[in-house]
Amino acid sequence: MTHSQVKARSRQIHQKLFQMAEAGMTYSQMVAPLAKLCVRMGAAAAADADASVIVIPLSTLDGGRVNGTSGGKVASNSTTGSSIVVSTPIIAYDTQAHIYYATAQWHFSNSAIGQLCGEVDGGVCNLCNGCNVGGYDSFGLVYNHAVSITGEDATRWGWTSHYGPASMPIGYADSYGEVFKDQDRFNNDYGDYSMYNGEAVEDLSSSSIVCTGLGTYVRSSYGHDWSSTTISSFSIGPAGIGIGWSSSSHRWQVYSHEGIYC
Repeated sequence: MTHSQVKARSRQIHQKLFQMAEAGMTYSQMVAPLAKLCVRMGAAAAADADASVIVIPLSTLDGGRVNGTSGGKVASNSTTGSSIVVSTPIIAYDTQAHIYYATAQWHFSNSAIGQLCGEVDGGVCNLCNGCNVGGYDSFGLVYNHAVSITGEDATRWGWTSHYGPASMPIGYADSYGEVFKDQDRFNNDYGDYSMYNGEAVEDLSSSSIVCTGLGTYVRSSYGHDWSSTTISSFSIGPAGIGIGWSSSSHRWQVYSHEGIYC
């Protein structure tokens, strides 16, 4: 099974979890519908030699929303960390490909569109038919111990169809995770923001999953800036993802809850 096929399967599971978390469902409420989805995938695997059974430890799923705070001096007419939902990552196992993978998503709130419009370079939203919003934005996954990532990609797309799906390049990587980055843009003619939605998937070697001691868990993190602020550097360690900014204002970073495998 290819990485793209694994990604497609993980997206289906993760999207379901994401919707349930957004609806405010508790863990106990999530178990039954998510288990049914995994059973359907298992039935498909039995009928298709190329299909896979996706194994998720349901007892450890955390359906929490974003767990983070905004950074810097945030103006009232600009976005804050509460403008985005960063999902709790999933670590799962694909029995056909014999790989583990981690996946997470984000999306901005509908109410953030007007605020993002006001953050375009120069702040003149009604004249913007394709403007940068500050410098790069970032999204990454960070693990609590060193892992071996054997494949990865991240995709971002807009609120409307103007900004379609596009890959995000890796901005920084080390043994504790990876960060993807891209220049976010706003187009007032279409009311669209290029980084409104997105997701990342990372394939992990079996040696990356350690179920002794503190176990294995992962968090996701999103970084956003505007005005003249931009990202200048990254660092990754078990405590989180560090972002170096060109300014102490006009930026924020948020984290998800921990996605625990064991």
